[in-house]
Amino acid sequence: MHPALLPTALSQLPPVTRRIANKAMPADAHLGDFMRITRIFDDASSDKLELFAPVLMANLASERIPSEYAFDPENPKWNLAFNAVVRAVASLRLLAMPNTIAKLPNSSWRDIWRRAWPWIHFTSTFHRLLGSLDGEEFFSAHVQLITLLRKDSTTAKLIESTTGARTIIARAVKFLFLYPEDNTEGWEFADGWQLLGDMKVEGPHHVDELLDGFSVSLNGLASTIVGHLDLANENLAVSSDSEIDIVTSHIGSTYTRIIRFSGSFRACLHSCGIVSTITTMLRIIVDRQTVYPVLSDFLPVLWDDLGGVAAPARMVEAINAGFLQILIIGAAGPHSDESARTDIEEMLKSFLPGFTTYQSVLECIRNALPEADVLASTPQFKASPIAKHWESFRTLVQQRTSVLESNFAAEFTSWQGAPKSCCEPIPAVVQAADPFTIARGGAKQRIGERANTIRCLAYTG
Repeated sequence: MHPALLPTALSQLPPVTRRIANKAMPADAHLGDFMRITRIFDDASSDKLELFAPVLMANLASERIPSEYAFDPENPKWNLAFNAVVRAVASLRLLAMPNTIAKLPNSSWRDIWRRAWPWIHFTSTFHRLLGSLDGEEFFSAHVQLITLLRKDSTTAKLIESTTGARTIIARAVKFLFLYPEDNTEGWEFADGWQLLGDMKVEGPHHVDELLDGFSVSLNGLASTIVGHLDLANENLAVSSDSEIDIVTSHIGSTYTRIIRFSGSFRACLHSCGIVSTITTMLRIIVDRQTVYPVLSDFLPVLWDDLGGVAAPARMVEAINAGFLQILIIGAAGPHSDESARTDIEEMLKSFLPGFTTYQSVLECIRNALPEADVLASTPQFKASPIAKHWESFRTLVQQRTSVLESNFAAEFTSWQGAPKSCCEPIPAVVQAADPFTIARGGAKQRIGERANTIRCLAYTG
């Protein structure tokens, strides 16, 4: 809209809204403020003006209050700004209530999205200008409303095609991500990750939306993902909450989709410590026997890292972290289907012969198998669906190890593997204590070493 049309546009508003507008626009109001906000919208229909004019007024008022000023209920400008934005947020929260949505025909869901989108976009884009209003309320409302509206397939497609929708969700995840002392609390961002994981990432423009939402570079996005996964690991180690499994899976799904459209993103993930994070997760999952989040999203990233000149040391780290047990137990796990078992069996077959020259890898396999045997001998394991598959996979590993041992003598002179000291078997005293705490103990140690570093990285660009 051209600035000259502003008086005409305001004249189209209802009388009450027009009076608010006139009070909120002092003579020195910059029309640039108005233009900046109107760029959010596709057109300047009277319906949209009626929808966003109170928020426009709130922005003009709040920008004239120095940021260091506390909320002052006696200040008329603060009252104007606060009340207008509260009105917007209240509308979002009302719409986000499941019983409100359920009463409407599906065609109305699309209308709700079209009318709510300007409010959502404004409160998200200009959340720093909204004074003392609690951002958690409207960010939570954004996620809840979008999640509810996506239950209608046609509305879900409309949301998917709305430019900037992924930015709003990513910004909500970033804002709601907390650093509580007790990391079993503060999972407000989990719903946002679940929503992001359900949204399609179909090209570089969608990746750019995510970067805008997190306000980071590609490397910063990788750091954020690794940081959130590390927090998920801490919760996985101490809780059996299925919500943690779900958010972990959706984070993996999101970065897997980004990798398809950004070859450099894989390198960013690796430079930010994704391998250490995933190997920590493997240890926890071996302990919990909850293998499904790892199969499709996490193993490929780890697998890609097990090549090149540093392969022996990385392989040792992966085996020590439970990679071998995941391949064996995961292939027969209760959540894996027949195709997953076939895929992992093939991975296992290629995994072992591919390192015929590395003595340290052989030794780590020898150490990993007894640990897995201890796990398999427990009553809990014997009662699980995994048990009936254990012996066949155990035999397969032994066969492959025998091939490695026979080949190793002939290839000893070409060995360039990691030092023998890299392989550190788990002490027998720990194994004897409780085989189901083996993985958890290793996970806690790794988490303790990395938690502070990753958290510092989480918002760097």
